[in-house]
Amino acid sequence: MIIGGSRGIGRGIARAFADAGSDVAVTGLTDVNAKKTAEELASKGVNTLALGGDATKGDDMDKIVDKVLSQIKNLLKRCNSIIETIN
Repeated sequence: MIIGGSRGIGRGIARAFADAGSDVAVTGLTDVNAKKTAEELASKGVNTLALGGDATKGDDMDKIVDKVLSQIKNLLKRCNSIIETIN
C-alpha cells in the first residue's frame, strides 16, 4: 500500500514495487490520479487497487486501510510518501 502513490515520488515507489512483481494499492487525495496510476501499474501484470482519500484525516485512512485489507490478503509493506506542511 503506497500512501500518496498517485503522483510524484509515491508514484515512482509504486512503479518500483510493481516492477518487482508486487500487487500494489495506491492512494491519492482524489481517486482520479490513483486510478490513472493503478491502470499504468496493472499493465505490468500485477493486481492493483486505487483509493482516494485524505491521508491526514483519520476517518479517510480508516476506510482506506479497511478496503485494502479486505481486498489484498497478503499486505506486506506500507509506504507513506506524503508530507504535510504546517504553517
